[in-house]
Amino acid sequence: MRKVAFCVPTTTNKRPWVNAEETDLWRVLLTELENHTPTDCDITLFIGYDWDCKVWKDAEQRMKCNATFTKFKIEWTAFGEEVKGKPTWIWNELAGFAISEGFEYLKILGDDIRLPRDTGWLSCFVNKLKKNQNIGWVAGYSNNDQIPTQFLIHKTHIDIFGFVYPKEIPNWGCDDALFQLYPNKWGIWLKSYPLLNVGGEPRYEIQWNENFVKSIVKRHKPKLNRFLSSK
Repeated sequence: MRKVAFCVPTTTNKRPWVNAEETDLWRVLLTELENHTPTDCDITLFIGYDWDCKVWKDAEQRMKCNATFTKFKIEWTAFGEEVKGKPTWIWNELAGFAISEGFEYLKILGDDIRLPRDTGWLSCFVNKLKKNQNIGWVAGYSNNDQIPTQFLIHKTHIDIFGFVYPKEIPNWGCDDALFQLYPNKWGIWLKSYPLLNVGGEPRYEIQWNENFVKSIVKRHKPKLNRFLSSK
């Protein structure tokens, strides 16, 4: 069994939801994962939520998820004001928690992602990444022909860069950055596996500057070259 951590920020900001069952997390990600659980994988979801979230601050709502969805484990972490609207910061922290618990493979995704119905998809992703020396990323198709999203990475990515996503990029542009950090050799884009975002409009204020993202990639890209030259 392959141990895989799913790192998932969640928020009810800009949504009328009042209980767990109404949220995208419950209706989409958790339900999909329960109904089409990937084979040969031991999955734990590391979920980060706003400390004052009207739904998830209630322990009863969180424990309802743990009791209902039994084919994987769920660990919850509340985050403070300083990370609101900054899902990249939450992904970085959740990945650190997962690694500290012995996870090496990290699935970075949102709470509103519809997963492939083919239960072999995650094992396929892990195998592809492993054959590529656990360097870079593997991703499915998210209805975007320009860049992949919802990456599977290995902790080697954290060893190289010190983050999942550059902290300087709080939300939009983070996938562009991760995609651009690696040459083509280290990216495996499996477009036959759909991982579609079905959650609608963003729940945070978009911050996007293409030139700034490119400058951040340029700043961090030498870390990969240093790592590869040391092997």
